[in-house]
Amino acid sequence: MDKKPIVIAINAVSGGGKTAVTNELCRKLQNSRAIHFDSYKTHDSHNWELMTKDVKNIMDQPQNTKYIILDYPLDDKHRKIAEFDIDLSVYIDTPLDIALARRIIRDISPQTQVDDITVLLTGYLRARSTYYPPVSSQASDFKIDGSLPIEKIADIIVEKIHEKF
Repeated sequence: MDKKPIVIAINAVSGGGKTAVTNELCRKLQNSRAIHFDSYKTHDSHNWELMTKDVKNIMDQPQNTKYIILDYPLDDKHRKIAEFDIDLSVYIDTPLDIALARRIIRDISPQTQVDDITVLLTGYLRARSTYYPPVSSQASDFKIDGSLPIEKIADIIVEKIHEKF
């Protein structure tokens, strides 16, 4: 399998289901590799160079990789990722109340201090301007309802992949 991998970008607001959908797609699509944006997070930013290098390494040595799935909130808008041709871009259109509820469930435990909750919600409000209005939705090949169950979202994306490739 020396053919260039198909690059699929999964975009959504924070808490929109990107990681869960990416993981489900990897489970459903044989020979797929996930690149998770949050895996490249440093203290207050993201290590774009390392992320780009990892994608490039997979592209340059595609053995056993048919799909690269980018769990990535900004589609191809970031100049470093734009150098890779994204074959299919999906925007998960998740209502903000659902996204916030997912963030709270994911990030808050019974041991979480009130100050930590305040920091989480303040950060969410600040980051909201990064994601909303959803500019990624305009650049995406298609939009999908983010209030659907993760498995259903992944099934719809797999159908679109099989239609296109």
